Amino acid sequence: MSDLPDFSSWTRKELARAESAAIDFLKENIDGIAETFDKRASLIRRVIAMMRSADATFEERMMYLSLLQEIAASVSESARDFFEIGCGPRVAHIVSEEPV
Repeated sequence: MSDLPDFSSWTRKELARAESAAIDFLKENIDGIAETFDKRASLIRRVIAMMRSADATFEERMMYLSLLQEIAASVSESARDFFEIGCGPRVAHIVSEEPV
């Protein structure tokens, strides 16, 4: 994971608040997040259709492959970022609940 805060020094109350904030954020924004991924999936389908075109040249197909790679990287980065919003606080909260 990328630049997650160091949760080891957080109190249980701070961890619970962080987890609650992550849950609320995703709950409140899930429609917009899903719509963003739907738009990217639609774009991927359009690029694939252009790539299949009998009229597409080799150079165009290579450009389409490059576009697909860029879109896929963007989807991956966004998914990771949204996952980290909830994952870090959740994992830290679970770990803090374990007896030492």
